[in-house]
Amino acid sequence: MSRAPSAADSDLVHVDEHGIVHPVGGGARQALQHHENRTLRLLPAPEHVVVMRADTDEPGRRQLWMSGEITNSGRLLDILGMVAHARWRGELVLDDSGQQRSIFLQGGHVIGATSSASHERLGAMLRRFGEITDEQLQRALAEVSADVRFGDAAVRLGFIGQETLFRYLRRQTEEIVYSAMTVTHGSFSFYEHIHEVPLPFPLRLSVMDILFEGVRRLDAIESCRDRVPSNDHVPVRVEGCIVDAADEAYAVYLAVNGDRSVEDVAGVSGKGLFDTIRLLHKLDGQRAINLRPPRRSRLEGVVSDFNEAIRLIVAEADKYGTAGQDIRRSLELFAASSEAHAALFREAGPAEDGSLEETRVVENLAGLSVPDPGRALAGWLYEYATYAMFVAEPVMRAGAGREAASISSRVARLIAPLAPDF
Repeated sequence: MSRAPSAADSDLVHVDEHGIVHPVGGGARQALQHHENRTLRLLPAPEHVVVMRADTDEPGRRQLWMSGEITNSGRLLDILGMVAHARWRGELVLDDSGQQRSIFLQGGHVIGATSSASHERLGAMLRRFGEITDEQLQRALAEVSADVRFGDAAVRLGFIGQETLFRYLRRQTEEIVYSAMTVTHGSFSFYEHIHEVPLPFPLRLSVMDILFEGVRRLDAIESCRDRVPSNDHVPVRVEGCIVDAADEAYAVYLAVNGDRSVEDVAGVSGKGLFDTIRLLHKLDGQRAINLRPPRRSRLEGVVSDFNEAIRLIVAEADKYGTAGQDIRRSLELFAASSEAHAALFREAGPAEDGSLEETRVVENLAGLSVPDPGRALAGWLYEYATYAMFVAEPVMRAGAGREAASISSRVARLIAPLAPDF
């Protein structure tokens, strides 16, 4: 059964019965047009992955050494650790829902980084930390050209000194890497060599030092997930609550408008993702805001809520020896014993982290004859998630009782919208 493409289908392609590839969405069409009139060669890959490369060596083309998916926060720690240990020189590119970050590495050090995220640009950081005003930011931006960098323009206009520029270029690079570590969904690629490091001078930041700080920040963010479940959730102000202008969370509170996601609030407030999550956690505790599930299509939003919960359960179970694999097998048997779950999960997973492919689940649902698809989907996924917690809780309780209670509470909060009375 076909359906009209949605915004979430932007990068989808369809392979017809003749093996001909057709773009489904605008993103896929644009990406394929980039390879117009080129011959590509298929490379060996897992059954669910297609990898192609240019059939001929082109001048200046860098070799791709490594590429893959990011499915949880902290995955970048593993990748950076491996690259640092191997002392590779190259560019690590991360794509997160259209935002792209590049981290330049050499001999176990980060020597530079760039980001397309507006709140991670140098001018935004200087404004955020009070080094320049809004007016100065706009004046310096007006001076930027192919030959003039923002920092150079700010120095030439007398807004900052050379020592301030040097200090914030280093800080910007660190913040880009830390933000990349919080990405939960996306892709990464590592290319050999570096054409040009986008800095007037190479930095030399120890990857291991950055990893230690990154772990500290991830732990702090994880402690906030009871109130701020994901970066895609939408904070909404509580009517009648007033936040004092002197409160450190005031800028974040002002950026909350009921439509912006946590990540969007980070950009608008200029606080950065790490501080934004911390401050939203504080505001939620003060009952100044509530957090709503991500604004997606209703059906995909249901699957997204389920995925947040199941990832948490599986990740916790993996901490206890073979418990994670045992629970995966139990869930596999549970799904196979139910015609509804078997049909719903067809070619949709579960992935190693327990999550389901949202678009595929919705497509499978469309093929089932149910009077209220949304209610049916929520009920089936709620049943599956509660069974997952049922089989996982004894393991976690035996390993760390207090953690089990905390995880159970967080899972209950995540799947509450899926409950039968939803």
